[in-house]
Amino acid sequence: GMLLGARIILAISTGVFMVVALTVAAKISHPGKQGSAIATVLVGFNLALILGVPLGRIIAGSHDWRIIFTGVGALSLIAMLVLLLAIPRSEGEAPVPIREQLALFKSPRITVALSISFFWILGYTMLYTYITPFLLDITGMSEGMVNVGLFAFGLASLIGSQAGGYGADKWGIPRTMIGGLLFHSGILLLLT
Repeated sequence: GMLLGARIILAISTGVFMVVALTVAAKISHPGKQGSAIATVLVGFNLALILGVPLGRIIAGSHDWRIIFTGVGALSLIAMLVLLLAIPRSEGEAPVPIREQLALFKSPRITVALSISFFWILGYTMLYTYITPFLLDITGMSEGMVNVGLFAFGLASLIGSQAGGYGADKWGIPRTMIGGLLFHSGILLLLT
C-alpha cells in the first residue's frame, strides 16, 4: 500500500517536474533554438535510461530496495538544491482554467496532435515495460546481455532526443515528427 502510494506521488511529481523543466528550457533559450534546448533537458531523462535502469538491475541484485530508495531520495534532494541555485527566478503566468484546456479538444488539429503524442508515448512506454521480458524470453539473452540491451535502448533514446531537437530547429516540427513517427512505427513492426 505505502509503496504504491509513493509511486503515485512520484508519478505526479515527475509530471510537474517535466512540464516545468521543458518550460524553463524554452524560455531561457535563444530564439529559434527552443527545440535544441528542450532536447537538452530530455538528455537527463535519456541518461537515466542509459545508466539508471541497467545500474538499478545490478544494484537490486545485491542490495535491499530500502537502501536503493534512500539513495535515490538523497540524490533527488541534492538535485533539488542544485536546481534552486542554478535556475533563474521568473514570474509565473496565470493558470489556464481546466474548462479552457478541455475546449482545445474542439479543434480537430489539436485533437490529432495530442492523439499522435499520446499514442507515440504509449508505444514507447509499452515497449519499455516489456523490453526486459522480450529480451530474456524471446531473444534468449542472458541477464548480463539484458543490461547491455537496456543500455543500448537508453543510448538510442539519447541520440533520438538530440536528433529531434536538431530536426525541429532545422526542418520544423511537422517534418521532424512525421519522420520520427515513421521511424518509430517501422522499428515496432520489425519487433513483431
